Amino acid sequence: MLVVTGDGNFQPNPVLVNSVYLGVAQRVDVIVDFAAFGAGARVYLVNELEQENGRGPTERRIRQSDYATDQDFFDANAQVAFEVEAEPVEDESRFPLFFRDLPPVDLSEVRRERLWEFDYDGGLWTINGDIFDPNRVDAGIEQDSAEIWTFRNGGSGWHHPIHSHFTEFIILEQDGKPFSQGSIQSELTPPPAAEQAQAETRASDTGAAARFESAAAPDAEGAAAPPQPGASGFSTGQALREAFPAAPPEAREGLRRRIETLRRRDPEALRLESAPADDWRALAETYWETVLKPQQKARLERLHGPIADDDPRLIAIGEAALATLERFVGDDGAVDEAAVMDVLAPLMEGRPQDIRFRRHAHFAALAAFLPQVGLRQPMLPDPARFMGGPRRDVALLLPNTEVTVFMRWKDFMGRHVMHCQNVVHEDHAMMIRWDIVPRGKGFDTPRSSDSVAHLGREAESRRRKHIEVHPPGGAHKPDDS
Repeated sequence: MLVVTGDGNFQPNPVLVNSVYLGVAQRVDVIVDFAAFGAGARVYLVNELEQENGRGPTERRIRQSDYATDQDFFDANAQVAFEVEAEPVEDESRFPLFFRDLPPVDLSEVRRERLWEFDYDGGLWTINGDIFDPNRVDAGIEQDSAEIWTFRNGGSGWHHPIHSHFTEFIILEQDGKPFSQGSIQSELTPPPAAEQAQAETRASDTGAAARFESAAAPDAEGAAAPPQPGASGFSTGQALREAFPAAPPEAREGLRRRIETLRRRDPEALRLESAPADDWRALAETYWETVLKPQQKARLERLHGPIADDDPRLIAIGEAALATLERFVGDDGAVDEAAVMDVLAPLMEGRPQDIRFRRHAHFAALAAFLPQVGLRQPMLPDPARFMGGPRRDVALLLPNTEVTVFMRWKDFMGRHVMHCQNVVHEDHAMMIRWDIVPRGKGFDTPRSSDSVAHLGREAESRRRKHIEVHPPGGAHKPDDS
């Protein structure tokens, strides 16, 4: 299945996964390609994460091998079953290689850093030692500013899925380790005791800009050592455009003529028609020789110095590129023309962000190729689990773990709350409140709501400042988170 959102936020790219890891009230939107299953197949959505009590999962994955039969496993653990119908249906839907870039992280906007510790004290679930009081304001956030917050699970053996209302965040660190803007989280384990102690003291003599600069910077092609083959992660729109530049005008004209030739051979719509694979291999070879090969040679020379045209590394990239096309060839030796058109046409025009796919298998083919050109691949092999990208509104804390995030407040002037979504803890008032106050009036020590009320009234109403770039006519509206 393809994960397209996490906590309601589009990921930069879809992520091909077999499994997702969800805390209480976390959300993902996924696309399932049922074309991969035969008529009459039954497809199950299964919960494999063992949880024996309210503390949280044991982290043991339930397997089919634990049961006498597969059906026993599905009967015990399946949440939903889908029946694949015998008759195929026409499906015009496509999904893109790229949705949108993450909002920028501007560390110059940071006004404060705060630590929120979630723990258990005297039979009560607390944040920084206190239970919730609706008449207490735990923090005053300056309007149109950003802050860096660290969420820490003090232990007690409980999981804490921490949810912030009316605002989201970008993860900068997990357990003291940088979480880059191209990262996909696929594991969640407490750090060794020595690393935890280091994390608690690391901020004593460095500022936010120095500490988080590498995590906050968007990834770009050539900005760092290339990902190893198989490295998972996201690619920005800029990185995709740099990796797949436009073909020269004469090559694009050749593409246009070849497409017209193929269309004249079969005037019917290309959508489900097929063509001899050799025609499309020749087209792919043209793109490789005229565009991708020179670009990749230049990239390799930036990393390793001058190389020859017959350098084995360059040859390997070319072979991988043509092998990717083979994934579009059916058992009968024919190619799904429409699927190839959806990939090659945008590539030739230097618009890789506009590539569209009809089938998960075609997306997987291109995703597996991306590390060859210095990009990450948006897919997680089994048994890795999708646990989130950089942008979220839930921080899932295991015992003795912490997450450091960048939070920005632009124009919302009301009251905010943050709480643990574990029902037992929410019912026991494991919650804080913060208010938006005018610039220069922020505070760290909790205050009574009466003493803060006038500050909220003084906050200026201001025009929304959109900070994200959205595709023209996109279905999703800009926001300021």
